[in-house]
Amino acid sequence: MNGKQRNVGSNRRGTIFKTLILSSCLIIWFLLSINFSVAFNNKPVMLWVNCESNGVINTPFSCTIQAWDWSERRSSAYKGTVSFELISYNQTTRALLDPNSVTAELPDDTALTGTLVGTGGLPASWFPNKDSGKKMFDITISTPGIHYVKVNDNLGLSAISNPILITEIAPERKLVWGDTHTHSILSDGSGLPNWVFNYAKNEALLDFYALTDHGEMTLSTRPQPKWIRNWIETATEDWNSPEEFVTFQGAEWTTRYGFQGVLGYGHYVIISNASAPLRIARTIQESPSELWSALDQYCNENDAAAMATPHHLTQTNFEMDWAGMNPTYVRNAEIFSVHGAGLLIPNDENNHLGIVHVHHDPTPGASAADAFTMGYRVGLLASSDSHDGHPGHPICHKASHFPIQWPWSLTGNRAGHPYPGGLTGAWVSSLTRNDVFNALYERSVLGTRTPFRPIINFSINGVQNGRNKSMVTLPTSMSERSIRIEIARDGLERKLVQDVNEWGDLTVELWKNSEIMETYTVTDATEIITDTDTTMITGTTYDDYYQDSEGNYHIHERSILEVDPSELNTNGADYYFVRCYADSEFWAWVGPIWVEID
Repeated sequence: MNGKQRNVGSNRRGTIFKTLILSSCLIIWFLLSINFSVAFNNKPVMLWVNCESNGVINTPFSCTIQAWDWSERRSSAYKGTVSFELISYNQTTRALLDPNSVTAELPDDTALTGTLVGTGGLPASWFPNKDSGKKMFDITISTPGIHYVKVNDNLGLSAISNPILITEIAPERKLVWGDTHTHSILSDGSGLPNWVFNYAKNEALLDFYALTDHGEMTLSTRPQPKWIRNWIETATEDWNSPEEFVTFQGAEWTTRYGFQGVLGYGHYVIISNASAPLRIARTIQESPSELWSALDQYCNENDAAAMATPHHLTQTNFEMDWAGMNPTYVRNAEIFSVHGAGLLIPNDENNHLGIVHVHHDPTPGASAADAFTMGYRVGLLASSDSHDGHPGHPICHKASHFPIQWPWSLTGNRAGHPYPGGLTGAWVSSLTRNDVFNALYERSVLGTRTPFRPIINFSINGVQNGRNKSMVTLPTSMSERSIRIEIARDGLERKLVQDVNEWGDLTVELWKNSEIMETYTVTDATEIITDTDTTMITGTTYDDYYQDSEGNYHIHERSILEVDPSELNTNGADYYFVRCYADSEFWAWVGPIWVEID
């Protein structure tokens, strides 16, 4: 055998060996990731009815029906016939209206078409020649009020929509819904950019959305293909469509993990109101001050504005250090996502949700409630932080975190997320990038658990959160504060009590200075809560700061930045916010509103 023959034989053996290794890896991946319920059980078990939150009399608005399986995925095999009716309430009195007094044009009974068998781990959207568990309808209502669309089918399924506020003229502001913290496979998530944008718009039915992949992975000081970041930036602009679907340029600035030796800065999601790309990465801007300088430069060069939202505030190794916040950019705090809740520290007796990966005694000073006490003014919103390719409606809290669920994943980053994620509602004058950004910036927002979309208005002395800088000014410390909470619940709540014809109890808490001031119970679909507070306005001071061995002060023992303890207060202002929940499934937050003395 000559040398050439030996080389051919060696190359062939090498190719066979590599093929065997690759095949073995794929087989192992398949065996570890397979879950037969995820892959094949796509039987419809519930309906989801979603409508626009606001409408005008005699003007059609869209209503979408989706049939879901046990894992809240669209069931492609659904073949039910649906019928429609309205449940209506007076906007002023919240009294139930007689159906005969309500005028509306509802769709005729409609049969949906489906695939022969359910698709399971594959997306129903791959079968567009059938309805595949989703159909859109137009509805026109001629009677002002708060309305719900109730859908029944011939298979025994029934559902009630989110509330729709119908007014005689177009409102000054309308409520829209979005998700501003998500990841694709280009960092540590799942799905390519076009997949996640399409899912956000056409499956989760969001009004606004931001893909915020980690800058450390998509834009680094290490050599890396430029097309990775360009892909995200181009898709963001391609999908942006004013008055239909708003997108934001975004990125995540991520403090290094504890095992990398750096703690205490926290994580920020960055979005802007411009089309210019955000070149943000923790490997480039190594501290909060460098991050703020980079955003200053970006905004000046692009005539833009930007926001930085801290998230999973109390999670081990990610604890937020509020000493580094910049009020120009830090306008809100993300207090719920697939990681859990950050309003309170995990061991607080009023924290009914918790957060993942708490490996030591919870750190006072990292939560949003602690930030309020220190005098930092941020609003409350929620996002999904989805890593499973399902922005706006992550399903990683179900067994569908398995890699076999489309979009397939080779990482475990979408496992270990037992929470369903959150959504942000924003009160906007129009559905454009600038107006949505301004609403977020002004803290005219509320946060909910996905996929619930209630209508909640919170005001003190007529000032709603997001208006007048969310601030009420009074002449004396004893002046009366008139509190008003208007609630219209999402009809999906009725699934929580397993009876679509009954509402369960909704607990509504009014918080003052990070303590529960009053608790109310709502038993119907919609209610207006009014109360007054005449106790003295005192303000709050944060006393749990930490002094290191060199005598320097920090907000907590795991933070890096130094603080002056005398500055950790609200300058005499009180603050109020609202938290709502039903069982362990529905949660919503709105506020705060600050009250100070003139």
